[in-house]
Amino acid sequence: MKRKLRLILANLCAVLAVCFLIFSVLDWFNYMMNFSHNPVSAKLLVLFCIAAIALSVLVLLDDLTAKRRGDTENTKQQDQ
Repeated sequence: MKRKLRLILANLCAVLAVCFLIFSVLDWFNYMMNFSHNPVSAKLLVLFCIAAIALSVLVLLDDLTAKRRGDTENTKQQDQ
């Protein structure tokens, strides 16, 4: 369950990051389209922030529990 959630959050963060990069480039070339200040963009940005925070917490908790268990091989495999 936790691995599946981490995978979903990682993919969500990647997709939303690409969306905001595209919004930024489009705003640079045509600022009248107003992608950055659109209400939909604001909601997507909040979703992106929540997903990034949740993913960070999951990764840090897994790392902390692996260190507490002394599971150094698991942390080495994740680093590669």
